[in-house]
Amino acid sequence: MTSKWMLNRRTFLRGTVTVLAGSALAACAPAPAPTKAPTQQPAEKPGEPTAVPEPTTAPQPTPAAAAAKVVVFVGFGTGTAPEQMEAHNQLAKEYADAHPGVQVEFLTVPWAERNTKFSTMLAGDMAPDICMPIGVGGCAAFFDEWLDIKPFVDRDKIDLSVFVGRTVEFHTYPTKMVGLPIGAYPEVIFYNEDLFDAAEAEYPPHEFGSKDWTYDALVELAKLVTVDSAGNNAASPSFKWEETVQWGWDGLSWNHLRDVAPKWGATQLAVSDDYKTAKVNSPEWLAMVQWNYDTIWKHHIRANSEQGGVLYESSGDPFGSNKVGMWECHSWMTWAYQGWTDLFNWNMGAIPMGPVGKMLTDCDADTFVMCKRAKQHEVTWEVAKWFCSPEILPRLADIWGCVPALTAAGADWKAKMDEKWPGKDWQVMLESLKYTFAPNSESWIPDVEKINDLINKAWEALTTGQSTSVEETFTNCNNEIQAVLDEYWKTH
Repeated sequence: MTSKWMLNRRTFLRGTVTVLAGSALAACAPAPAPTKAPTQQPAEKPGEPTAVPEPTTAPQPTPAAAAAKVVVFVGFGTGTAPEQMEAHNQLAKEYADAHPGVQVEFLTVPWAERNTKFSTMLAGDMAPDICMPIGVGGCAAFFDEWLDIKPFVDRDKIDLSVFVGRTVEFHTYPTKMVGLPIGAYPEVIFYNEDLFDAAEAEYPPHEFGSKDWTYDALVELAKLVTVDSAGNNAASPSFKWEETVQWGWDGLSWNHLRDVAPKWGATQLAVSDDYKTAKVNSPEWLAMVQWNYDTIWKHHIRANSEQGGVLYESSGDPFGSNKVGMWECHSWMTWAYQGWTDLFNWNMGAIPMGPVGKMLTDCDADTFVMCKRAKQHEVTWEVAKWFCSPEILPRLADIWGCVPALTAAGADWKAKMDEKWPGKDWQVMLESLKYTFAPNSESWIPDVEKINDLINKAWEALTTGQSTSVEETFTNCNNEIQAVLDEYWKTH
């Protein structure tokens, strides 16, 4: 298991604060069985529908085909906290009341046990009907197990234009569509207003796309908020980085290098488009890693591995330590907002523009998937459509702490957030969704967990000072990834 400083959203936290311990153990959870490369499978041909009007907004449910119990597996993401389980059960009751003879049962599994439980159910011919919520990475881990829902989408003439940004593309592959968007977790710059005020520095801008707000500009701003024990900031010649007590930036601590790669023109897949060639030693990848490395060892605006421990002494996240000026992270930090508010004033700013010269933001997303091995796809599809309807989808998003993936629901979401957390610029999150890239950085690649582990291992060598050469470290990493790909393609 990696050090706590290196843990990110995939291994430290993917839900609410009540499941912190389970999430932290996720890195030790059994790995899923390797998936095959996405190949065209004969799509299940859905039965002939009754007359269905063309939707003008989001998917509208049609009557269930037959009496059934639809099992929804919860464990691949958030949704496991007691209050979330209660809310899920309320939705199940509402569905049963509106659809006599059809029962929805939420089966909730701790995060650390998700892979083992799901694999056991598959082996026992007890595949759940739906897995939800599940992110792009979770979809990738068991890619072969998901049903292609495209025939159902086409049959029922689902209007995909109602979903925000490029979220539909996150769940669509050349060979199949695995789900419809439900929740989005946009990327923003969280910043500590009190630390900026003390430094007499301007706040990060809230508008996206300014050519003046670049990652290099972020470095210069972060220097003003990076302070040593004598009170000198990182822009001062008297600054002693070894004695830093406050950092201006902590951008990647809970993100992955793949998340930021496109901003430097590098591939977020870390491999070629045909999945056969490693690409983490490309000039673009090396430039991206070098910039991040320099934030630690050249500009000293971000803590190295040894220094970073202090950020977790009093908080479950680095920003909550009140020792970080800016943190590039996602809206799944909802669970931490109250803790931050109790300690300091904070707000959200826009993501800078990367060297590629195009405004791009990362985005995590949750969806539902239907298990291919389950035996009642028609009735399951009707339940899934109900979850994605304009009335229910925003409620699911509220339960999960995400932005609803329906464009039309954005204004109501913002109004609720304004009421609950006044004085914050929630429009920044909605604007961030306009600049997302696809494919998503968590999309399927061969042996995704092995490749991500190799990238994390290389990056950790740089953050600890074990290695001082970005090019050498990631050339070696590229060779290791290529070996993984070569081995994979021997049997696929």
